[in-house]
Amino acid sequence: MNGSAFGILVTSKEKLLAGACSVALATGCLLPSPASAATYLVSNETQLRNAITTANADGDPSAVIRLTAAFSIGTSALPLATKPMTIDTQGFTSRPMRFSGLGANVTLVGSFQGAAGTPGQIGLSVQTQAVVINNASITGGDGGGSSLSGTGTHINDGATLVNNGTIRGGGSGAATSGGLGAQVADGSTLVNNGLMQGGEGQGVSGGVGVFMIAGPSTVASTLTNTGTIRGGNDDTGVSPGGVGIQAQGKRQTIVNSGMIEGGDRAAGINSLTGGLQLTNSGTIRAGSGGTTAIQVSGAATTDLTLELQAGSVIEDNVLANATSTTDTLRLGGTANDTFDVSAIGLQYLNFNSFEKTGTSTWALTGTGTATTNWNIQDGTLQLGNGGTSGSVIGDITTASAGTLAFNRSDIFSFDNLVLGTGTISQIGTGTTIMTADNSAFAGSTTIKAGTLSVNGILGGTVNVQTGGRLQGTGEVGTTTSDGTIAPGNSIGTLTVNGNYTGNGGTLVIESELRGDASPTDRLVVTGDTAGTTNVKVVNLDPDNVGGQTVEGIKIIDVGGASGGAFSLLGDYVISGQQAVVAGAYGYTLNKNGVSTPGDGDWYLRSELAPTTPPTTPPTTPPTTPPTTQPTTPPPATGPLYQPGAPLYEAYAQSLQVLNGVGSMQQRIGNRYWAGAGSAVIAEGDGPGTPEAAPLPSEGGTATIDAGAIWARIDGAHSRVDPDTSTTQAEYDYNTWRLQSGLDGKLYENQSGTLMGGVTFQYGEISTDVSSLFGKGSIDTDGYGFGGTLTWLAQNGFYVDGQTQLNWYDSDITSDTLGQSLTNGNDGFGYALSLETGKRIVVDENWSITPQAQLAYSNVDFDDFTDSFGAAVSLDRSDSLKGRLGVSADYQNAWQDSSGRMARSNVYGLANLYHEFLDGSEVDLAGVNFANESDRTWGGVGAGGSYSWADDKYALYGEVSLNTSLSNFADSYSVNGTTGFKVKF
Repeated sequence: MNGSAFGILVTSKEKLLAGACSVALATGCLLPSPASAATYLVSNETQLRNAITTANADGDPSAVIRLTAAFSIGTSALPLATKPMTIDTQGFTSRPMRFSGLGANVTLVGSFQGAAGTPGQIGLSVQTQAVVINNASITGGDGGGSSLSGTGTHINDGATLVNNGTIRGGGSGAATSGGLGAQVADGSTLVNNGLMQGGEGQGVSGGVGVFMIAGPSTVASTLTNTGTIRGGNDDTGVSPGGVGIQAQGKRQTIVNSGMIEGGDRAAGINSLTGGLQLTNSGTIRAGSGGTTAIQVSGAATTDLTLELQAGSVIEDNVLANATSTTDTLRLGGTANDTFDVSAIGLQYLNFNSFEKTGTSTWALTGTGTATTNWNIQDGTLQLGNGGTSGSVIGDITTASAGTLAFNRSDIFSFDNLVLGTGTISQIGTGTTIMTADNSAFAGSTTIKAGTLSVNGILGGTVNVQTGGRLQGTGEVGTTTSDGTIAPGNSIGTLTVNGNYTGNGGTLVIESELRGDASPTDRLVVTGDTAGTTNVKVVNLDPDNVGGQTVEGIKIIDVGGASGGAFSLLGDYVISGQQAVVAGAYGYTLNKNGVSTPGDGDWYLRSELAPTTPPTTPPTTPPTTPPTTQPTTPPPATGPLYQPGAPLYEAYAQSLQVLNGVGSMQQRIGNRYWAGAGSAVIAEGDGPGTPEAAPLPSEGGTATIDAGAIWARIDGAHSRVDPDTSTTQAEYDYNTWRLQSGLDGKLYENQSGTLMGGVTFQYGEISTDVSSLFGKGSIDTDGYGFGGTLTWLAQNGFYVDGQTQLNWYDSDITSDTLGQSLTNGNDGFGYALSLETGKRIVVDENWSITPQAQLAYSNVDFDDFTDSFGAAVSLDRSDSLKGRLGVSADYQNAWQDSSGRMARSNVYGLANLYHEFLDGSEVDLAGVNFANESDRTWGGVGAGGSYSWADDKYALYGEVSLNTSLSNFADSYSVNGTTGFKVKF
């Protein structure tokens, strides 16, 4: 190659002395401290040779030779150094130097330069297993005319050079390129930690930075670069620069963690023959104006294996050999990094295989377009880096130490084949959909995060970890789950072709919950089940109506031993079982079929659990145990309604209680005074007992109260066991109401008085509902107004009419569910009442009043959707209630201490009530729920009125106890009211 005149020649091949540096000098050699080394000063070649010989013989562990003048060295060999030596030019220049032979390490310091000439000389030659550490500046000699330029360093025959300094090729002559920075040949090793650069051209191309060559009978060399290798340039800019590294002859090895770049318009690395093994964690690029960072060409046997490691930057195109079939792109190393896979086919061209090696994780971003397959030999090949890109087209084979990971945040469809015995790992937050037949995969799949949707076949084993989700309509192998399994991609079946073990994970089942034939997800296990699994049911029925089942909705099909325990994550508990709500119904999870009691499958059923009557043990245990015959479980006893159903059923009845009207006596107290109650005080009499007025039947007149402002408060507690209840509900009412009004005289004649009035009311009712389906409460506030019109005849006959309009606001809460079902539901009600009676005088104090009342009440509430999405509406709720009653009244009047009239009326009464209409009916998700109380009730009560100050003020009140005559004392109410009025 460039340069022909050599200096010192050493040819011995002795072994390295004990303690000397080995050939693996990439980590650097530590020489003995100069303080322990002999120092020799030389000013010519003879002294240099003598110094080496003398130093070999002295007892010092190392030696330092320092130049005191510049001189040239001839072509004969320098003596072989048998101990570490340092040659320091001390500012002078030695030209040139050549080392050869397997001796001790020689370290160069200072400046070394090949002589200029025709041709230019080599600056440094290291041959025949010699080891040289260069901390100096070495330059090849400039060429003259058409002669070759000198090479900076020539490394041959298994020699090793560690460059920590600067090595350059010589400048060009008129017709030849710049000199090589270095030539590495025939099994040699170059470690560059400094700068190596081709020589500059003068109107011709620059020199190659490093030229790697091997003859037919020799072996390839190795170059490790942590520094900079650069091709030279043409100083005139006319011709292109030199290649950074030229490799040929054999399959050369380059490991780069530094910088490799071509001269202007030249490639960073070029290989013509033999192939190239290139590992890069540094930067490789073309020179200014160039487009190719790496190029391999030539015969089909000239291939490229390019291994990228963390930190790799290749700025321009990589052209593998288009005629080769073994070009390989490899992602390796131990540190993690990312690779834009869309660069394959655009920047990385002509590769025939893709590999992942090393324990590192390489995340692929971008969109792959190459159909080339991938082979994961070690570490992790990760599709995506937490974003929405990262895909390949080719099939993927995983070795036992290799992992294919999915780490995307979007929905990603993956239809590639996966082969091998390695690992598939879902780690991203998104959803990966596998659609191919990967039954040949024999490794393991781990789902750590996000969702893996298998719509094809996935062989091997599957482990769903906490935070991971497995879904799809395909088939997987033996599965263990700590996370979530959700068959289908809405409604569908997922098959576990093997055994299933639950480790406290969750099975999510989507179903249109209705009857037996409801569309539903299903988990099919061809083998055995074991462990524990929670089951979460999601109702997809758009109408959300639910339905009663017979066999049930099968959600888990077990082909082998059904040893696993599946527990429903319900909305509530009924009869010790978790249940979920769908429309009007509740569903529980049950093992074994109704008609196939030993099938080991699991079903959702909406039916009340059968009740098995208790057995009475024998008084004396039998000596021989009786033979037990297998029995068929008793049939279910009816539909299983959701916990809100009894509350919705009772809602309208609760409003009816608050919407009802009382009697005239309850509203305003006594208004009719006759006989002793209408006594007069004789003129001149003092305080005492007035004289009774003549009765109306004897020609006297009754006193009728008129013109009063009044207010009353009433309260009641009721317990109702309805005659008809779809949910078999019972309920307790607690209610209070404040009512006030203003009455005035509208008309009066000798026969009687017509009174009119307005009323205002506010009330609350709290209803506690209990049913085998659930418990809860209804709390209602109501307000309204009304009017009254009353005719009070002198003969004791009266007719009283009432009307009321009321508005309601209700909250419904389920104790069974522990949650509100609806808040602030609006309602409206109105009521009309007509009451008549006739006071029959017995004597001046006593009278009997037969009476009858007919009251109509209608309530309604706004349609609403409960917290489970079930629609609730009222079909009807009206009441027509009749009352027949009789009261016995005792009246009296007297003069108080102030001389003013006081009166009292005390009475007892008995009532018979009858309901003529059919109660209420509520629609819950298309199912009607009826509630009707017992029609006929009876009641007794007592009350009274007391007025004073000449009837200016009055107190009145009544208490009563009512009970159903059909369920005596089971349905009852206790009522009380008290009022106060002021006459004006």
